[in-house]
Amino acid sequence: MFYSFISLKKLVQCLTLISVFLLFSLISFSQQKDFTKNLEEQNLQSYQTYYVRVDGGTNTQCTGLVDAPYPGSGENQPCAWSHPFYAINQEGNWILQGGDTLYIHLGSYKIGYGGAQLSYCEEDYPWDCHLPPLPSGPDTNHPTRIVGEGYEGNCSSSPELWGSQRAYNIIDLTNTSNAIIDCLEITDHSSCADYHYDSSVSCPNQNYPYGDHALDGIDAFSGSNITLRNLNIHGLALYGVLAGGITNFSMENVRIAGNGWGGWSGDIGENSSFSGNIHLKNVVVEWNGCPEQYPSLQPNYCWAQSHNGYGDGVGVTRSGGNWNIEDSIFRYNTSDGLDLLYVGVDHPDSFVKLERCYGYGNAGNQLKVGGESQLINCFAIGNCGFFYNKPFGQYMGPLDGVDNCRAGGASLSINLPRGKKSYIINSTIGSQGWATAELQCNNLDFPDQPACDGSERVYIFNNIFYGYQVAYLDYERKSDFIGDGDPYHFTTSETIDNNVIYDCYIYDNLLLGSSNIQQNPLVANSNITDFDGHLTAGSPAIDKGIPIGSLNGIVPSTDIENLGRTNPPDIGAYEYQGTSVCSISCYATVPSTSQINIPVNFSASASPSAVCSGSVSFLWDFGDGSTSTEQNPVHTYSSEGTYNWTLTSTIENAVCTKTGKITISPPVTPPSIVSVTKKGSPFRLIVMGENFHSGCVVRIDGNAVPSTSFKNANKVVAKGGSALKAMLPIGTAVAVTVENTDDGGVSQPFYYTR
Repeated sequence: MFYSFISLKKLVQCLTLISVFLLFSLISFSQQKDFTKNLEEQNLQSYQTYYVRVDGGTNTQCTGLVDAPYPGSGENQPCAWSHPFYAINQEGNWILQGGDTLYIHLGSYKIGYGGAQLSYCEEDYPWDCHLPPLPSGPDTNHPTRIVGEGYEGNCSSSPELWGSQRAYNIIDLTNTSNAIIDCLEITDHSSCADYHYDSSVSCPNQNYPYGDHALDGIDAFSGSNITLRNLNIHGLALYGVLAGGITNFSMENVRIAGNGWGGWSGDIGENSSFSGNIHLKNVVVEWNGCPEQYPSLQPNYCWAQSHNGYGDGVGVTRSGGNWNIEDSIFRYNTSDGLDLLYVGVDHPDSFVKLERCYGYGNAGNQLKVGGESQLINCFAIGNCGFFYNKPFGQYMGPLDGVDNCRAGGASLSINLPRGKKSYIINSTIGSQGWATAELQCNNLDFPDQPACDGSERVYIFNNIFYGYQVAYLDYERKSDFIGDGDPYHFTTSETIDNNVIYDCYIYDNLLLGSSNIQQNPLVANSNITDFDGHLTAGSPAIDKGIPIGSLNGIVPSTDIENLGRTNPPDIGAYEYQGTSVCSISCYATVPSTSQINIPVNFSASASPSAVCSGSVSFLWDFGDGSTSTEQNPVHTYSSEGTYNWTLTSTIENAVCTKTGKITISPPVTPPSIVSVTKKGSPFRLIVMGENFHSGCVVRIDGNAVPSTSFKNANKVVAKGGSALKAMLPIGTAVAVTVENTDDGGVSQPFYYTR
């Protein structure tokens, strides 16, 4: 890709899952990808699938439940809708319920005022003309889905959802949990960036019409268990993805490119922190801060801080979570490529792991990480002056300004909380900024954090560090190996060894191990504008690394291209004459919290290399003495506490291990509703019951009401005037629930009819 329900229903679901798990034990690995899709489909068989196709009809003409064209006459016909907007009823709510699927056929669908008409779309407020927040799936096994034609296979082509008339977003996942968005192109048909310095490039924002631009591609706030895969999100006026405050977030095979302000911003204001597991695999983030031109789809008018722009590829604010990023590329963004520097701030137990990741051509830092971290088999080449004097870099300023090599332009930036460790292993790193790597305590930028106490350590083994003339200086000065000679003393001679350090400035006070090599590593191309880190014959890096499996298993047996390493391995990201071997990567999805005697879903996935034979075996250790060999087991903890779980995935001699923690708390007492009454002037609902907590949220059919006012433990008021009234169509029973946001307790539905 370039640029409740009744007991019978529950019984059907249970029998379906049992039959699926029995079937799984009989299939080979070559069938597992299809089986995973089939498992997802069978889990969803008790829910509805609605269809969209260009030859469908309106939601008056068609039910949406049959994948067929509109016959040309009649109402309530068994046929598909012609536009995603017809999945919204006249009250402005989704016709889909939690756990349902919207299947969109190939075609181009305009999302915004002037597309298919929604009841709440008005010329005076066209930015509100977009899909409302997607209803949450009931649980992780039954997600609500929007999928494009082709998601069943490799998604070689996908339907286009394109924004118009300044729509806030294309897909809204605000307060959505348990959802999958798959196989879509998300974009607009404009060449503008919002509030761009150049008025001819800036999006119209004063008067209607506003043109064919939308602000964001996907907005996802304060939800959980969100999966984005097989998406091409490009050319939006602000951000491709604006997402934060999420527990368990996954992206796979996603491209985020050419968006006017940035790629993925995790700063949604208050409550932006991520938690749980955040997984990125095969993600490409590029050319953000360079408004994509339509219809050529080429980047232009790149801008950043000096002209009031932004330009991060990925950037988050203070955040927690366990971040696992694999096989991903961050390049040609007008600020930092991957900025996770503030992970760990306020959340010292956060963890970031980068494996086989690339960062190059970004105007700031290439890769920035916080919390405890590991960078393994990474390629970070800081040609931070990339945009200077380029025809598309009109607004990037001079080479010695604030945009090119922003903040000094170190290739790697490591931000440690007190007492934590970081590992830089088997990576190839070059820089024309002030340093190949900078190491700092996270209280440097956040003085409210605990000061580092000297117990922090950074372990640097088996890497190539390649220095260059600092691009923005007019006198001779090579990049520091470690910026300012490691002023926080995170390293010792025992933690920096078996590296090739070439053409870098090394401070006299920086202690190095005896097996470091200060010679030319003889890479295939050392020109920083086109750097190729493959080793050539005679390289001093060949066979000079510390052994595979060292550092408690961190030193890898394969390289950045998943080729097998000899032992001892070569230094750097690339193994000289590496061999095709069976290797495996894996991923585990486990909630970070649960309760005593509540079943917990453990989910595993594994990706062996093409030369592997046989099937993958899985072994879960739940940390309480119990184990399972199922791929996706369900386990119940009987005692409170924090448990360390381990997933081991094995094929042939290749092993992948993932670990994590789950905290089990005493059972939550959910709120309960005893009555719902309507009041007028202004329109509101009085909800009476028990065990309401401050900060609770009233939901109608799974959607949060515009405003919830907590009165006491027995009374809350749902407010919102006409917007609330629209959620309560006259004569239609709706499910009212109350969710205590502090402990996750949710009441049983109370059915109310206005």
